[in-house]
This record gives sequence, structure tokens and C-alpha cells, in this order.
Amino acid sequence: MFGILAIVMSNKAKELYYANPELYTGYENVKTGRILGIIGLVLSALSFISSIIMIITAGGIEGLMEMQREIYGSGF
Repeated sequence: MFGILAIVMSNKAKELYYANPELYTGYENVKTGRILGIIGLVLSALSFISSIIMIITAGGIEGLMEMQREIYGSGF
């Protein structure tokens, strides 16, 4: 969610900078924020995909909950 926000805000900042470059400094910060926003978005997507795969592998939500009960019940 914040990755998308960072990308949108960096696009706005980039437009402002290109409209009047002598007025603004620190354009490198805009590029850095955009890159970090993309990285955050990719990591969030990977986390979401791995969660879906884990649920499917466990046999759905019920299977996942049963797995957790077994782990917590074994004193781990």
C-alpha cells in the first residue's frame, strides 16, 4: 500500500521538478523514493503470493488453522 503511495508521490514530484527545475533541489531523493517504493511494492506482492501458496498447500484456511493448532499444541 505504501509502495503505491510512494510511486504516485514520486511521479508528482518528478512533474513538479521538470516543470521548474531551478526551483527545486534534491531530485536524487525523488529517484530514491521511487526505487524504494517499487521495492516495497514487489516485496509486498511476493509476501501476498507466498501467503496464498501457503494456504493452498495447507489445504485451505481450515488446513492452515489445523496446522497451527498442531504446532502450538506440541509445545513448540
